[in-house]
Amino acid sequence: MWRRGRMGGSVSSVESILPPPPVRSPPGALLSPVNPPLNLPLRDRPQPGSPPPPSTPGAPSPPDPPISPREKISPWQREWLARFTPGMEWATFLATLDKLVTSLSPAPSPSRQPRPVGFRPPRPRRTRHDGDRDVREAARIQNLYRTAPKRTMREILEASSPICSIPEEAIMAYFTSSYSAKIGCAVEPPPGCAIPAGASPPPVLDRIEPREVAKMLRKTANTAPGPDGVKYGIWRRRDSTGHVLSTIFNICLAAGRFPLSKVSATVLIHKKGAPDEISNWRPIALSDTAGKLLCSVFAHRLSSWLTDNRLLSWAQKGFTLSEGSLEHNFMLQELLDEGRRRGGELCLAWLDLANAFGSVPHRAVVAALRSASLT
Repeated sequence: MWRRGRMGGSVSSVESILPPPPVRSPPGALLSPVNPPLNLPLRDRPQPGSPPPPSTPGAPSPPDPPISPREKISPWQREWLARFTPGMEWATFLATLDKLVTSLSPAPSPSRQPRPVGFRPPRPRRTRHDGDRDVREAARIQNLYRTAPKRTMREILEASSPICSIPEEAIMAYFTSSYSAKIGCAVEPPPGCAIPAGASPPPVLDRIEPREVAKMLRKTANTAPGPDGVKYGIWRRRDSTGHVLSTIFNICLAAGRFPLSKVSATVLIHKKGAPDEISNWRPIALSDTAGKLLCSVFAHRLSSWLTDNRLLSWAQKGFTLSEGSLEHNFMLQELLDEGRRRGGELCLAWLDLANAFGSVPHRAVVAALRSASLT
């Protein structure tokens, strides 16, 4: 197939467009019209029915495989890989980890003054150099949109969130009540939710490879850091191949301990409504980026395992490896178009659950994980 492009009335280029080669599913892959396969590389998807290598919690991890000469390892990575060795004493590991985080943490910045509700910075007066400034601002917005689309839209359409002035005692009482254990919570999953007998065990706690960490790093945006002040961008510059972080994660897995995100800084973001109502504020926990990267590896492994074994409901579209909301938007648009063509009535309802995440009892989450042999 040939396509001819025009620009300004003249032919600019002729390019050949070839369809992508078909992706052949491996033998034993699960194919279903209800749950179509995701557009994931086959090397990143576990094969159903093949058991992972056995791993015993608390057992010392095997030594790291030798680094291929083709992999680009920086001098900084080689220095810290020599310090983090499998089987090292836990106290020595914690001290070395503190030195690593301290070397990456930026200098402390002066504290920000509280801003009143609805504060917007005043627009600067226009000068004869406004054209150059507008070009730079447009370039900044474009670059920001490529890395953080949601943040860009909030910056353009919304005012910056004010500082919450509600007393700390009221904030603690509200969120303690919201996230406390619920009475009458089931400790066992409902019938029909058992894992099929032929399903392989979830490979969540298997050895972490550097390519997994590098893949998670490429997906991260340079958002606000946790208490240690280390942003994702620092990890991408220093450990882009994921060798240092994967070594740290494997030491934690072998020891059965998780010291990377014990403390988080909670920031309240104003959603809408009266600012003196605590229910109108959304808590955002800013954890250390290294700990969130490890959780991202766990989440990706668990999501892939659930999808490959068809354990997710067909109605589950959010928080999956694919963009499920596009399917819902397509179906909604088709219903609206069909209603316009036929001239009939169409009734639609949107349900918004109040405090959706906080209303899920933690005991129910633990029960679901225990049923999958993850606890």
